[in-house]
Amino acid sequence: MKLKMLLMATALLLPVSSALADQLDDHISELKKEADIGNTEAQKELNKLTTQLQELESKAKSGDAESQYKLASLYHEYRSREDEANQLTLQAANQGYIDAQRSMYFDTLTNYRVINDNIKYKLKNDTQYDEEKRQADEEEKDKIYQELMGWVDKLLAARDERTAFDLGDAYMKGDEGLSKNYTKAKEMYEKAVEFGSIQAIYKLADCYKQGLGVDKDISKVISLYEEAGRKGDYNGYAALEIMYEFGSDGVPQDKEKAKEYKSKKCEINPQICQ
Repeated sequence: MKLKMLLMATALLLPVSSALADQLDDHISELKKEADIGNTEAQKELNKLTTQLQELESKAKSGDAESQYKLASLYHEYRSREDEANQLTLQAANQGYIDAQRSMYFDTLTNYRVINDNIKYKLKNDTQYDEEKRQADEEEKDKIYQELMGWVDKLLAARDERTAFDLGDAYMKGDEGLSKNYTKAKEMYEKAVEFGSIQAIYKLADCYKQGLGVDKDISKVISLYEEAGRKGDYNGYAALEIMYEFGSDGVPQDKEKAKEYKSKKCEINPQICQ
């Protein structure tokens, strides 16, 4: 409701497409009707949100990256002023605003998926898809890929754990237009762990457990689960408890060690041990 009312207020301030303007005018009319019959809350909300939008626009124009991104998100949410929204997102991203960089990454990834899928479809179904057309599409695909990797480099340089983790998954599955590569998947999970991801610890442990992109090493698996536990995630100790309780994954059965890890698990989350 608040977001809709915020958009109502934009009609007082912004030129928009005629279709959207009609919607906004209708909202404003309804809001004014409520205010005219004495709904003070409607009037207060309209005044408040109008002020908020004015501040957002002012800060965005002055170069504030956060405001640029928030304003762009507002436009995108309601499919309004898409060109300006894209430009605002790019400006924020170029200033190092992480959310904007993620947005540019995902938008570019979408473009890459689309052209990659189109090439596959045309090769299979379009008899007029000759070598010249395919080469032109491949060149465009390569251009988009380079742009995509540029955003990846920026996000990794900013130590963005989410990007590193997602890339690890993409390489592990051969997804997102990337070829399956266990070695690169393992490297991305390592970066994600370095950047602070707890979830990536378990992905990296699986690499060492199954020998994906690295030699099997159960001692490394144990070390990683312990690291997760030390960082406050009881699942790490829970995994070790099970391994020693049943002697699984190449670990010799050791009931005492299982009890030790159970105790550590319960210290972190007593509720699961009640």
